[in-house]
Amino acid sequence: MTAAFSKEVGVGETDQKRKQVFAKQLYEPTDSLRQLGLPVIDWGQHKWKSSSDQAKLLFDLGLMRSPRLDVLISLCAGPNTQIRPIALKYLLDNMSSRYNDYSPANFYEIAYLPALKDGELVMGTPKDVFAVQDWAVFGYLVFAPPSSHSDAARLLKIQQHPPTSRLVSLLETTPPKTEVEARKWFTVLATRIPEFSNMELGRLSQGFHGANACFFGSDESASFHSKLFVFVDFGTAANGFLSACGTKHSPSIEEVSLMLLSNPHRFYELAGGPSNFLSELRNLAIHQRQISSSTLTKMKKTPILLGTLRNSASSGDLEDDEKDLQYDLQRPDQIVIADDNIALQNFDDSLFTAPQEDILEEFYMILGSRRLSSLVKEEYKTTVESKDQRTAAEIRALILERLPLFLHEHTHARTRVTYNWLNQDTHFIVTSFGKLSVTKTLDFGDLRKSRTQEASAVAKRIGSGPIHLWQASDAFFTMLAGNAQVDMYEVATSLNRLLFDSPKTNDALLFMTILSTDLKALKRRGYNGAYSILRQQNALRQAAAEEAKVKNAQLMSRPPPPPPLPPSMPTTRTTDLPTPGQFGAGPVPPPEQMPPYIDEHEPIPSSGAGPMLPPPPPSADSKPRPSSGMFQQLRRKINTTMHHGDRDKSGALPPPPPSAPTAPKPRSKAVTPLSHIASNIDMAIQACRPEAGNLLRNREHMQQVQESLNEGYCDISGRVGSLNVVGDIGSIKVYLSQEVPDQHSFIPSKYEPLSRFRPIIEVLAQVYNLPLTSLHIFYDLDGGLIAFNRNGSIFFNLRYYEAWHDADVKAGQAKAAYISWYFTLAHEIAHNLVHPHNSEHEFYFSAICEKWVPLVVVEYED
Repeated sequence: MTAAFSKEVGVGETDQKRKQVFAKQLYEPTDSLRQLGLPVIDWGQHKWKSSSDQAKLLFDLGLMRSPRLDVLISLCAGPNTQIRPIALKYLLDNMSSRYNDYSPANFYEIAYLPALKDGELVMGTPKDVFAVQDWAVFGYLVFAPPSSHSDAARLLKIQQHPPTSRLVSLLETTPPKTEVEARKWFTVLATRIPEFSNMELGRLSQGFHGANACFFGSDESASFHSKLFVFVDFGTAANGFLSACGTKHSPSIEEVSLMLLSNPHRFYELAGGPSNFLSELRNLAIHQRQISSSTLTKMKKTPILLGTLRNSASSGDLEDDEKDLQYDLQRPDQIVIADDNIALQNFDDSLFTAPQEDILEEFYMILGSRRLSSLVKEEYKTTVESKDQRTAAEIRALILERLPLFLHEHTHARTRVTYNWLNQDTHFIVTSFGKLSVTKTLDFGDLRKSRTQEASAVAKRIGSGPIHLWQASDAFFTMLAGNAQVDMYEVATSLNRLLFDSPKTNDALLFMTILSTDLKALKRRGYNGAYSILRQQNALRQAAAEEAKVKNAQLMSRPPPPPPLPPSMPTTRTTDLPTPGQFGAGPVPPPEQMPPYIDEHEPIPSSGAGPMLPPPPPSADSKPRPSSGMFQQLRRKINTTMHHGDRDKSGALPPPPPSAPTAPKPRSKAVTPLSHIASNIDMAIQACRPEAGNLLRNREHMQQVQESLNEGYCDISGRVGSLNVVGDIGSIKVYLSQEVPDQHSFIPSKYEPLSRFRPIIEVLAQVYNLPLTSLHIFYDLDGGLIAFNRNGSIFFNLRYYEAWHDADVKAGQAKAAYISWYFTLAHEIAHNLVHPHNSEHEFYFSAICEKWVPLVVVEYED
């Protein structure tokens, strides 16, 4: 074949010495190929027609109609900046017709794709250019498509995102340098989380900073922990990626424990003192189950616990409570639990003690700290026994009188012996001596010290083994010094050691308060049962007076002496411990008749399905005298409420108890500040909240509280069935028990009583400064539930309002309704502070009533 064809002279070229070439080396003379700078055949001035016979002959000789794909890619990547976009456009225009076999993998190393880097146009290879513009913040090349083709990225098959392997390598080798850059990076990466494998996320968690060693939050919110751990916050989207890499919202208990173990003294210094350090220990104590066994083992051997040592002042004339405190970190086995304050006063300058908080003491003991009482042995010495044992008898009577009240308040531990066992004459003996002294010997590691001091009361138990404890001849001896006033704290402390396995300091303080405080003062402070003791004593005095009258009448009439009557037996009980105020002597008479107040914890007897009716009014001879105003009725209501549980279940009045000696009434030594009470009441009010649920299910079954069996106390966990919300009256939601029929028409049918009940609730909400949305109305068909408190949401039973008050309210006499529901609401608010019915609940119930009595009077009168 002969080279017989010449190439067309381009712009700026000369036709001198034109070389003859083969047809297969030339392209047909079209404008698109001329723009690409390709050699086209010289066709002179004649118009080129690709369908002509001449053109077909040239095509048969090898004349090319279009460049091969590799040639075109070379033009796209060539140095001529004018030809590059033309070549790319030619490729895109002919992709489906001539270049459908295009694959970027064949040109992986050729930079033929236009891209942007830092805002400048550059050329990139298929492996380095990505279609999504977000990747520019990482420094990657992003495709710059020609304006003529919006779908150029799809046609050129440019990858949308970098492979995750490259992203992981980038983060490991070149992490973001600034917070702004990190926020942008992590926000983009958060959209690709599903594409990362678990192995890659694991590498990132250990990588560029260790995402699993970081935690979400600002320095201000993390406070102390920000000094120990790295806290980050790059925004919600960016934080999502870090969370996938292992970043958590807060350090785990295990991580805090390991940080403490790594450098305890630095941990303490960064905490800023004992208070913050104890807060951290308290948090570890609360969640100690989350600490691994291996970490706990290390903690037992490391000085990580804060101990307190009391050093006497150098002047030597300061009292014990003015001693300087020294704080230091010690091993758990170097710290003792101060469960004996009297022993602590003797050895506090030689021992590091744990903070006196139950949760911390338990944590210290888990790690290996021991109780001080287990390290101290006591020996007693006495002088001769006093001839006059009347004081001893009075003390014994006082202890037996007040002990049930103490045990009723003390519910967290069981006693070693029962009250009935202790009440026997041969089991509890009180003896007076001239003087008492006790020698306490401390044996703790290498430390051995002894201290001897006089005491006003000590207690011990004769017999060392179970057999002796079992024998009826075993007894408690409380030895009282006859020449000194008895210190009730020493009495309480020494007895508690024998009553409980692990007595607490607060137990002794409680017992001392009950022993040394006047019964009327105890009643005012809300101790359940103090009123029962007063009633019993009053009944004994009345019985003695009646007995004296009978004897005088018998002497005057001189009848023949009647045969002696057998003594009445005390009421048999199923529990070992009597309730406060009864002390195993049988029931006591109730106070004078007053208007009854029944709450949800005293169900009204019912015959079955229908609504219950209120109890009949008191008889005419027992009605209280008319009051001159609402406040007097409120006072009578308080008295009635405080003593509403004094009747037995049958409603009959029990007989008076047998006579017993009256105990002395020591003076009260301490009064709770009103500010503390007011603060607790405010917390109770703030705890009231709206009920969010539309269906309330019976959460818990009724549970009897062991300490109050047969005493009218019960758990308030809730025994109403499931309740459905059916609407509202004003801002007050209305709930119905499931057995109520035609629930859809309930509100229209009960609209009038609901409308009369609502203003009463609204006024009481204003009195107590409660959000009205925290108060609700419910209705059931039977049962004794007047009201209940569900996690701060309070519910009133419309059925009881209808039965007791609606008729009077309808007649314009709403006073009794305001009084009754005022106390019902106070009762339920008190449950925000105290769950069970005990003296503490009764105390706060009374305090709440007292605080808002003036307001309810004003609101009612207005």
